[in-house]
Amino acid sequence: MQMLGDNKSLPITSTRAITINASKNTVWQLLMQLGAKKQGFYSYDFLEENLKSKEKNADLKIGDIIHGSSKEDGRLSSYNFKVLDIDPKDAIVLENWGTFLLKSKNKDQTRLIIRTQEIKSTNLLTAFKNELIIPFHFIMERRMMLGIKMEAEQNKSPILSFNKDLLWLAGVVLSSFLILLIFIVLNSTFYKILISSALGTIWLVIVFLFNPVPMYIVVFLLACFYLLIKINRINS
Repeated sequence: MQMLGDNKSLPITSTRAITINASKNTVWQLLMQLGAKKQGFYSYDFLEENLKSKEKNADLKIGDIIHGSSKEDGRLSSYNFKVLDIDPKDAIVLENWGTFLLKSKNKDQTRLIIRTQEIKSTNLLTAFKNELIIPFHFIMERRMMLGIKMEAEQNKSPILSFNKDLLWLAGVVLSSFLILLIFIVLNSTFYKILISSALGTIWLVIVFLFNPVPMYIVVFLLACFYLLIKINRINS
């Protein structure tokens, strides 16, 4: 699908979409408030506490900068996003990010589609760093899309919140350490590979395929902890 801002000379890194039960105009107004000193990035609240403002700002136009930081030094960085192109009510193209496209399914449903393109670096170190950033970008962008959905739908009992986000992230970090610990304490090389690979696959599915809901990662964390206890008992 051709989108505003597509560059045929650049590879598409990702195209992600979400259905929002709200009008196209409602979602567009939320996109116009992206950035520091506006409404933040609708992502993890515990990371964005100092970014948000209650003030409503004017609609974006070509050349505007969406700031990723509330600092006043005025410097441009990779965390700031210049508006390269805009099709009012339909699409906006941000430098260092990509294209945000809105498509109406009906008057009460909208598809938000985000496409990212980037220049492939010929420098091995830079290319490796960019590859490491991709999963973190996915986690943040997915949470942002869910945040926009909840805000647009004015969900009074959201599945995500400050405490739930914090619990989910803590569970992700702790469970990864438990998988590493299980790998270390297993005596058999065969079981080291088998069990660690199985747990690692489940971890990847929970982190990258499931919504960032604490229930999934907490259950997995408890299962890993129980398995670690059983292995220690067998070893002793």
